[in-house]
Amino acid sequence: MMKPGSLAHGAGASAHAASIVLFRVTRIGVTLGLAASLAATVGCGNDESDPPETGLGGLTPSNGGSSAGGAAGRAGAGGGTGGASAGTSNGGTEGSLPVNTPLNPAGAGGSTGSSSTSGDAGVPSDAGAPPVQPPTGFAPCPTDGTACRIMPLGDSITDGIDQAINYASNGGYRLELFRQAVLGGHDITFVGTRPPNGPTGNVEGQPFPRNHEGISGNTIQQVADRVDAALVANLPHVVLLQIGTNNLYNGMAPDVPGQLAGLLDQITEGAPDALVVVAQITPLGGQFPNNGVDDYNAAIPGIVQERADDGKHLIVVDQFTRIASTPNFVAQLVPDNIHPNAAGYAIMGETWYQAIETFLP
Repeated sequence: MMKPGSLAHGAGASAHAASIVLFRVTRIGVTLGLAASLAATVGCGNDESDPPETGLGGLTPSNGGSSAGGAAGRAGAGGGTGGASAGTSNGGTEGSLPVNTPLNPAGAGGSTGSSSTSGDAGVPSDAGAPPVQPPTGFAPCPTDGTACRIMPLGDSITDGIDQAINYASNGGYRLELFRQAVLGGHDITFVGTRPPNGPTGNVEGQPFPRNHEGISGNTIQQVADRVDAALVANLPHVVLLQIGTNNLYNGMAPDVPGQLAGLLDQITEGAPDALVVVAQITPLGGQFPNNGVDDYNAAIPGIVQERADDGKHLIVVDQFTRIASTPNFVAQLVPDNIHPNAAGYAIMGETWYQAIETFLP
C-alpha cells in the first residue's frame, strides 16, 4: 500500500518522494489569509437539487450556518486559461483581501503521528506505507513561460466553505496553495467553470486566481456528471480532486469505490496528459460516528495504483492525517464536523503544494 502523498506511476528520483512525504512531521510556521470582511452571512453555490452538506441525510452540523444560496443553472463553459463562467449563480461570494496571520502551532500544527483525541477520527491504517517512486521526466506543466493550469475539483471543501464564518468562502485551501506557489517562485493559475470566489486582490504580490470547480453538496456521481464539460472548457495541467465526503455520512456503500474509479477514468481520458492528484479526504467529526471515511481512504491507493500501472499519471495525497492527528482536531480545525476552518484549509493548501511542487514550472 502506498504512503499517502506518493506518486503511483513507475520508478524515478527519490528526492521527489522525500519532498512529498511530509505528513508525519511537525508543521513549520506558515501564514494563512483571513478575510477581513467575512463576518456577514453569505451564500454558498450549489448547482444540484440537494442543499449543501447540511441537508444531506437529515444531518445538520452542530455549528452550521444556513446557506443563502439556492439552486442555480449549471455554469457554462469558460474560455481559455481564465476559466470564466458563462453561467451565473447566487453562490460563490467574494472575499476581501486577506491579511497574513501566523498559525498557532499548537492548534493547527498537528502532531507527529499521534492519534486524535476527544472522540475524533483516527488515522487510516495505511498512512505509514512506503511511497512509490515518481516516473522519470514526467512534466505536466508548460515550459514556455505560461502558467500551469490547476483545476481544483470537488465539493464544498474545494469551493472553500467555512461554516464557522457563516458559509462564507475565502478561497479555502486554494488561498494557501497559491501563496506557497508564489513564495516558491512557481507560476500557477486555477481554472474552472464555477462562479469565481476568494480574495479579489493580490496574494504575495500576485493577483489571486479565483476560478475553481467545486460545488457544495456534490457526490462522486455528481462530479462525474459534469467533469467532462469542465475538462473541455478548461483543459488543466494538474487536477486536484477531493471528493467523497457527501457519500459517506452514514458509512461507505459498496458501490462508492467503483464510482471513484469511474470518475478517475473519466478524468484521465479527458485530460490524459494531466497530473491527477487524488486526496484521501479530510476527516469528519464525532457528530458522524458511523461514517465511512477510513474505509474510503483505505481504498483510494489501490484504485489509483491500478490506473498508474496502466500508464496513467496519478498520485495520492493524504489530506486526512495532519488534520486528524491534531489534538482535539474538531474544535481546532473542523468546527462544524465537516468543513475545515481557515487554519484547516491552510494545512490542506500546504499539503497539496508539497505533493505537486516538483511538477510546477
